[in-house]
Amino acid sequence: MKINLTKEVYSIKSLARAISNYKDFAVISVLETVDYWILDFSDCKYDPALTVKEFENHLIEIENV
Repeated sequence: MKINLTKEVYSIKSLARAISNYKDFAVISVLETVDYWILDFSDCKYDPALTVKEFENHLIEIENV
């Protein structure tokens, strides 16, 4: 499952922290374009759609701290 996250909102520092925090829940690889971080979720421990939604919530929380 892939998602695109805008670089205008999400920093690489927050993204790296969230990915590290989720290492037990999924394998997350990152590709970079000019405007987006493209995250690919695989080997999810739980439902992939739920994992992605929870990851996004966690990332938002990290970004707002």
